Amino acid sequence: MSSLSAESHLATEVIALEKKHSLFELKFKGVQIYPFLRMPLYYKVAGQLSFLEGNVSKPPMLLNLLLKVLQSFWCFIKALLGRDSPVLILEHPRKVPQGGEKVDIYTRFASKFYGRDALILKDFRDESELIKGQVTVRFDFAQMLAKFLARISIWLYVKNDTLNKIVSAYENEFPNLDLKQFVLRKALESYYTTRISKVFLYMLRPKAVVVAVSYSDCFSAPIVYASKELSISTFEVQHGCIGGLHLGYHYPDSSANSVGIFPDFLLLFGEYWKEVAKYPVSKDQMKLIGFDYFKNAKNRVKDTKRRKQIVFISQQVISERLLKVAIETAINLPDFKILFKLHPKQYHEWSTRSLEELNKFPENLIVLSNSVDLYQLLSESELQVGVFSTAIYEGIGLGLKTVVVKLPGWEIMKSLASISSVSFADNVTGVLSSLKSNLNGNSIAENKIFADLQEVDAASCLDDLVCRRDG
Repeated sequence: MSSLSAESHLATEVIALEKKHSLFELKFKGVQIYPFLRMPLYYKVAGQLSFLEGNVSKPPMLLNLLLKVLQSFWCFIKALLGRDSPVLILEHPRKVPQGGEKVDIYTRFASKFYGRDALILKDFRDESELIKGQVTVRFDFAQMLAKFLARISIWLYVKNDTLNKIVSAYENEFPNLDLKQFVLRKALESYYTTRISKVFLYMLRPKAVVVAVSYSDCFSAPIVYASKELSISTFEVQHGCIGGLHLGYHYPDSSANSVGIFPDFLLLFGEYWKEVAKYPVSKDQMKLIGFDYFKNAKNRVKDTKRRKQIVFISQQVISERLLKVAIETAINLPDFKILFKLHPKQYHEWSTRSLEELNKFPENLIVLSNSVDLYQLLSESELQVGVFSTAIYEGIGLGLKTVVVKLPGWEIMKSLASISSVSFADNVTGVLSSLKSNLNGNSIAENKIFADLQEVDAASCLDDLVCRRDG
């Protein structure tokens, strides 16, 4: 590996090798294949170089998988036979309880607005139940078929020049890694899913496609790519953090509309997000829709009084290192309650920890799980500490003073330096210094991250664009 000496350099190294080897210009069987591989390769390399802690999901039970495949195949048939130019919506797999149902808080405005004219497409990671009144199709059938085709045909492409150029580019930069089988498998799965998606879309003929995560290599990305081939308008709704080192959004060497998997329009929370990355779309293709879920939550907790407490926002891949900072903080600030808010993916892991281990924590350190209202927690805290999380931006929107700890992934938050109430810390000592400085300060965060728009405004913006392109 060349100059890579710390995890903060990885995204920069990837961007450099992409330019050096012209990876975005490569075609595999007529498909611009590298964009599908960009994020999977980044996570693969980061994992093998131990920059990130484990993030392993449980594979579904075989019987459940078979049932899903059969169910999704039947849904496919019904969708093709019974729909008339719907708006296709690819939800985020993570759902939030709302009104007795678990919903995707990012695309919910679109599914509510279009009602029966919306067709919801779910992938195999989405375990949420179907919502009454929604027309839903599972994508498991197409995904499983693509995986099967990739597995039985992989030997045919061992010597493929395009795929081997991608492998060589990465293995020359990271010589201790063996990436060939990974690249072949991911490339073939993406290719087959794209071709299956194109047939599905050609028969369905949706007016538009709305996604929450465009860079999902075997779900949203193939749908977006195939839609653009068929001149179907595509839209991505912002679902979280975006920054100059987020390879799902940052394409510094790509011109507008040159990345096949990137949607035609990017629907953003607020003006702030337009400048945090070099998107492969023009400024005219970025539209503001606000974040109605946050706006409603902010109104709900606006009269909450601050308490003498500090909240740490955990992420699964940096949890143990951030926990050490929280413990040191609790020891050094005994008069404050230190709350360590787990990421949803951590709940099961923490439920297995021994009582003896938990009893070793300082008395003023409390680990919180899913039962806590995040917005209530943030609104009653004096300060928040984290690394990278949408919750950090929401905390700023609620007026919290903020410390970003420079653990793996923090670079995505660099643009927050323009906000006066945000500070950055290299280590535990720096965090404690920042905390004490912040606690004595009077800085008030400016709410320039979420536009003051409601759900109806977001729906109107989307529909105007859909009608304009459809017409």
